[in-house]
Amino acid sequence: MGVEQLSMYGYASKAEVLADARRYWNPDKTSFWQDEGVPLVVGDRSGYRLTDVDGHEVIDVHLNGGTYNLGHRNPELVDTLTHAIRHLDIGNHHFPTPGRAALARQLVEATPGADKVVFGSSGAEAVDVALKSARYATGRRRIVSVVKAYHGHTGLAVATGDARFSQLFHSDNPAEFAQVPFNDLGAMETALADRDTAAVIMETVPATYGFPLPEPGFLAGVKQACEATGTLYIADEVQTGLGRTGDLWAIHGEGVTPDILVTGKGLGGGLYPISATLLGPTASGWLQRDGFAHMATFGGAELGCAVAANVLEITQRSETRDNVRRRISQITEGLTRLRAGRDVLLTGRAVPEAVVEKFRAEVTRERQMVQALALDSGLPDSAERLALAASSSLGGLDVLCLNAGIFPNKPLAELTYADVREVFAVNVESQMLALAACLPLLRESAAGRVVLTSSITGPVTGFPGWSHYAASKAAQLGFMRTAALELAPYGITVNAVAPGNVATEGLDGMGEDYLAPTTATIPLGRLARPQEIADAVEFLAGERASFVTGQVLTVDGGQTLPESPEAVLPARATP
Repeated sequence: MGVEQLSMYGYASKAEVLADARRYWNPDKTSFWQDEGVPLVVGDRSGYRLTDVDGHEVIDVHLNGGTYNLGHRNPELVDTLTHAIRHLDIGNHHFPTPGRAALARQLVEATPGADKVVFGSSGAEAVDVALKSARYATGRRRIVSVVKAYHGHTGLAVATGDARFSQLFHSDNPAEFAQVPFNDLGAMETALADRDTAAVIMETVPATYGFPLPEPGFLAGVKQACEATGTLYIADEVQTGLGRTGDLWAIHGEGVTPDILVTGKGLGGGLYPISATLLGPTASGWLQRDGFAHMATFGGAELGCAVAANVLEITQRSETRDNVRRRISQITEGLTRLRAGRDVLLTGRAVPEAVVEKFRAEVTRERQMVQALALDSGLPDSAERLALAASSSLGGLDVLCLNAGIFPNKPLAELTYADVREVFAVNVESQMLALAACLPLLRESAAGRVVLTSSITGPVTGFPGWSHYAASKAAQLGFMRTAALELAPYGITVNAVAPGNVATEGLDGMGEDYLAPTTATIPLGRLARPQEIADAVEFLAGERASFVTGQVLTVDGGQTLPESPEAVLPARATP
């Protein structure tokens, strides 16, 4: 159960490991997984199963981005490494070796368009080699990648990826590194039109972006645009290669032969780090001119070459390829059944499974179907994931209904930065980022509709103890009205529904001390009913309200705060 893994390093418990990880390794990453409810410290591992050091077993479908394509501690690969280490070490990267020469030949022979191989120890290092090779071959510096790309964290590679990683270390360089949206061929053609680009680099299926599939003909169109402008095409197959899509390299399944192909992760079988940059004739010229121009002490280590050669052989076996295709069909069919008829997306911050199941049951009773997705508004990429989910599951987006509301009651004198930050993150930022991410889908719609639904979005300022909540609602209202002005030219309406409070089971638990004064502030003298909220949203999302934007529709007559809160709030004892 992982006891041996703990004792190997002198630990008696998982808690001790986590404490040292926070103190000496990576405090933010360690805390992130604990906060997200994934307190995993891997102990035993075999095949596709992991066992936490506390004994909890999970099936590993993450596979570290394809590092464990052939499973954890694959017996064949373990035997290969064990045999090799009896005779070899990493070797000397300056000199030819049988293992390095044989693996290079195997890779070239298995990869149409490849001519030479440069070895590294990580995917990012291999990407750096690819970019340097393209710059040498073309005499140009500019590189084009896709928005939200990920190609590693080394010097050149990090500049091709998401700004989250490049800007932190001041490695972003907009003059030399440009990005265009994935699947937007027109944007790519425009980016290459000036004929000043050395290379386009893309993952065949952008993994960190959320695995959007390339639209039919997109990658082939990019390759044609590259050929027309003297630009090299780099296929980053670090995560998509080595049989994961049914083909050895996913790019060949798209009918494209790249000028440069990058592989890593699974090439080492999860046992020894090794990567490779496969260069076509156009990109490999520098190896004839100066073979010492790029060097890596651990690049093509002899132990790694032995493992990688076996990985390549296992991956290309007919039984391996057949099994991959069977699993692709199995998962495709299963997901198709799950998606059938599901036309509602439910998202939220750490949504409890019980809430998801209750919502699903309610919708099912109405003879509809629901697809429940628990997306965390606290994660930087959650809004992008929402847009991808809408695109892949629904095929587009006509109506975006946003609800956000947490209302912790806390006196002003006791507020902390964390209190205020959490309320604004959930009530305001999550809605702004979700709308921004979904905007391209709404603009494609014939008539995009955005409806904000949130308690007391209207004229109310709040009750004593709700200052941070009331401030967030005022910000939400300002966001709604400003967005309505900005999006009106695109035919997109933005409105809000403002129930004071809704008669639900959740509100019953608030107690009479809360309900009585709350209800007394509502002109109609009663709480809103759930169906009334639904009717209001349906109206604002429909054709009848196509001329309405920037407005707040109050459902229960509008909850307002009297000039004298004491008139409706229970009197408090004087200390």
